[in-house]
Amino acid sequence: MKIITIAYALFIIASVEASVIANVDSSASHHFCYQPGEACTKLKRAAEAAADALAEPIAFAGKKHHFCWQRGEACTKAKRDTLELAETAANALVDADPSASPCYATGASCSVAKREAIDAAEKLAAAESTVLNKREADPEALHHFCWQRGEACTKLKRAAEAVAEAIAEPFPEPEPEAKRKKHHFCWQRGEACTKAKRGMDSVGEVVAKMI
Repeated sequence: MKIITIAYALFIIASVEASVIANVDSSASHHFCYQPGEACTKLKRAAEAAADALAEPIAFAGKKHHFCWQRGEACTKAKRDTLELAETAANALVDADPSASPCYATGASCSVAKREAIDAAEKLAAAESTVLNKREADPEALHHFCWQRGEACTKLKRAAEAVAEAIAEPFPEPEPEAKRKKHHFCWQRGEACTKAKRGMDSVGEVVAKMI
């Protein structure tokens, strides 16, 4: 008898949930996902935070700067990591919201331009490496240079912290009854909130490697 009662209760719950999400379309789900504190809003802010760290052009200033930008050195590694973070967040946002057009999605204009700029910086640094002496090329000196204000390591740390803060913000308290339909629909498999949450998890894995 207890088993029948439990089964009946589960059936009632499932029926209620089904009625709650009835007649809710994807546009309503999309709108809900972008409300303050919801998944798409947090993911969008994360993508913007990562993009901000890449917005400034690469500029050379002295011998340490040139050496730091050689392939495999601190500045190059930090800038490529920042680009990876920006692309991961942008791609996740596009997956959750195909109408979004973040500039750092893979293949988008900002992503392509920044990758070309990093490649050019590496080539220029390699060409200038002959003018360096051992003291200037010392790993400790380069590490210190990379962490100066405005340099690549500092920007990466700031971006990673901003992204981590964006995706760590707790979701809002359960909304009033009038909003339950959109909430339940948005969190169904394949809908915007679920995709955005999965995207935030991917971004979080990238951030975890950086901070």
